[in-house]
Amino acid sequence: MSLSKKLVSNTIYNFIGKAFGIVINIVITPYIIKKIGIEAFGVWAIIFVFGGYLGLFDFGTKWAYIKYIAEYNKKGDNLSLNKIINTGLFFYFIVFISLFFILYLVKNEIPALFKITDELRKDFNFIFIIALISFVLNNIFSVFIYVPIGLQRMDLSNKINIISGFLNLLGTFIFLSIGLKLKGLVINNLIINVVQVIIFLIVSYGLIEHLKLRFSYVNKTELKKIFGFGVKNQLASMHEVASFQTDKFFIGNYLSMTFVSFYEVGTKLLTQIRYLISLILSAIVPAVSELKAENDMIRILKLYTIINKYIVTIIIPLFLLMNLYAKDIINIWVGSQFQSTVNVFYILSFGYFFNCLCGTSYVMSIGLGRPDINMKFGIIGTVLNLILSFTLIRLFGFSGLLIGTSFTLTITGIYLISMFHKLIEVNWYRFWRGIIIKPIFAALVSLVLVILLDKIILFNVKKFDMLLLLLGKSIIFIGLYTISLFLFKYYNFNDIRLIKNLLNKEKVPFFHIAKLQK
Repeated sequence: MSLSKKLVSNTIYNFIGKAFGIVINIVITPYIIKKIGIEAFGVWAIIFVFGGYLGLFDFGTKWAYIKYIAEYNKKGDNLSLNKIINTGLFFYFIVFISLFFILYLVKNEIPALFKITDELRKDFNFIFIIALISFVLNNIFSVFIYVPIGLQRMDLSNKINIISGFLNLLGTFIFLSIGLKLKGLVINNLIINVVQVIIFLIVSYGLIEHLKLRFSYVNKTELKKIFGFGVKNQLASMHEVASFQTDKFFIGNYLSMTFVSFYEVGTKLLTQIRYLISLILSAIVPAVSELKAENDMIRILKLYTIINKYIVTIIIPLFLLMNLYAKDIINIWVGSQFQSTVNVFYILSFGYFFNCLCGTSYVMSIGLGRPDINMKFGIIGTVLNLILSFTLIRLFGFSGLLIGTSFTLTITGIYLISMFHKLIEVNWYRFWRGIIIKPIFAALVSLVLVILLDKIILFNVKKFDMLLLLLGKSIIFIGLYTISLFLFKYYNFNDIRLIKNLLNKEKVPFFHIAKLQK
């Protein structure tokens, strides 16, 4: 299979798998809140902050494994594949088992860090330990999750994710329906992780014919290679945790679990947009690694252009539409008691937009073997976000923290894009002007027409009718937006031909994609 066809196929499978995950996440959230309460939902969100911190101790090696698995597979080097997988498994085992025992020893001190009610505090140790076991297990065996990604078999990884998502949905309903609340959620999460680990292990053996788990394959040279590559990415990962997890830590410490819940719900939809963009980007690292191995910079630049074109096409209408109808969306989704979370969405959406925009630069820097770019991005983002979040929450409360985070995401997004353009020697202003102006104009024209339509239609409708009305207006907006893009000649005959070929599962030569740059 050609690289272009693999890339397109993987992106489609990622879309299917992750879209399924997004739907489940959105559907299940109101049910969880209803069954466990707002305060407990805040605790549930805080638990995953520790999961995010724990993930930092892979020292950024995730992308190193994906990159080198792709490269070794391209070269047919089965020995190196065995070495890197066994080295990763051994390294993760030592690190995360050590962390488990350290956190276990201080588990009684953790509830004091947050403003948790006495009722929730009673079960906190049990919940924390089960969640910790789940996180540790997932991290130790994550090297097997990277195998199908590195081998560009996203069809398999996404099928597993769909199965896991369905089991998670089923388990959540079962455990909450019998009244186990937070205990049920963490037990369910542990079961899902165990099942997922087993499946990925079986798949890895199926994909790599000569895969063997032996201590003799643990290799110091491979460890130095992945560690040296990973540490630079680690600082970028720290920025991600600082921006998307640490805020909840500050809120739980200075305000309350109710505000943590408001923050979690307010960012949930934004996170799903970011997650949606990741489905396009997750196939990029192994593809760029292959092109880098062939020293094919021309196709790398063409790939950078078309991927950003697709991302811009998606995120501009999504952010505009969701900001316009944020109040209605929140009310339909989780109820009027969460209307204060609309401000969370408004303030953070600007920062999340730029974070999505810089995603291609981030993953391509990894594929090109330049994690130092992401390292600088991570250092600036981590330091800036921690300083602003800590300072502004003390001075201005909840809103101050949101403004600090949004500002950090915006500044760091612009910085990363400019740094990557220096690497590829392409003027970033001219590039993005050509990529972004037409979609913005098309979206604004469509938005004005939908707002005019909105003034004509009745406002006082029931919740179910409101949902249908919102869906109807969204469909009209997307239709107008799509038509506008073609009227403004943002997409051309080659784009239509490419889509048609995809739908017919025909071979898609890379030069078809290249023409989209013109």
